[in-house]
Amino acid sequence: MMGTWRRIRRDLVLAATGFQEATIAIAERVHHRVQQVKISMEMSDLERQIKNRQALLGEKTYRKFEAGRSDMDLLSQEPVISDLSREIDALQNQLTLVEERSTEEEPIRVFEHALEESGLLLQHIVIPHQFPWVGKPIQEWNLPTEMRILYVRREKGIEIAHGRTVVEPHDQVTYIGPRRKTHLHKWFWLHSE
Repeated sequence: MMGTWRRIRRDLVLAATGFQEATIAIAERVHHRVQQVKISMEMSDLERQIKNRQALLGEKTYRKFEAGRSDMDLLSQEPVISDLSREIDALQNQLTLVEERSTEEEPIRVFEHALEESGLLLQHIVIPHQFPWVGKPIQEWNLPTEMRILYVRREKGIEIAHGRTVVEPHDQVTYIGPRRKTHLHKWFWLHSE
C-alpha cells in the first residue's frame, strides 16, 4: 500500500513538474519574442527618424546652395543645418546602441536554432524533496546517457554545473539531451533510487 502511494505521489509530482516546465518554457519564449519585436520596432522608428532628418537636411542644404551659399564650411555652421546634423548624429548613436542590444541576443538565437535542428532538447526540472541525489555531487549520480546538466539556478544565483556541483530541493536544474530520450530523463528525476 505504501509503495502504491509513493508511485502515485511521484506521478503527481512528475505531472506538476511537467506543467511547471512547460509554463516556464512558454513564458521564456513569449518574453524573448516580445523583446525582439520591441527592439525591431525601436530600430525601425529610429531609422525612419534618421531618414526624415537626412531628407530635411538635404533640402535645407540644397536651398541654401541655390541661394548662392556654396561654401560648405560656412553652410554647415548655419544654425538650422548644424542643429539637424546634431540630431542625426544623436539618432544614429541611439540606433547603434539598440543594434548592440539586438546582437547580444544573437548567440541565444543561434543556440536555439542549433537545438531545433539537432533533435536536442533543453529542459528544466525543479528538484523535488525526495530526489535521492540531493546533497551529493553530480559526479556520483547515475545520469542517463546523453544527458548533460548545464547549470543550476538557486535563490542566490546560477551556478554552471560541474562534477562537484551539489543540488538541494527547490533548485532548478537545466539540462540538455536528445528529444527522443525525454521520457527517460523525466523518469530519472522522479524515480531514481
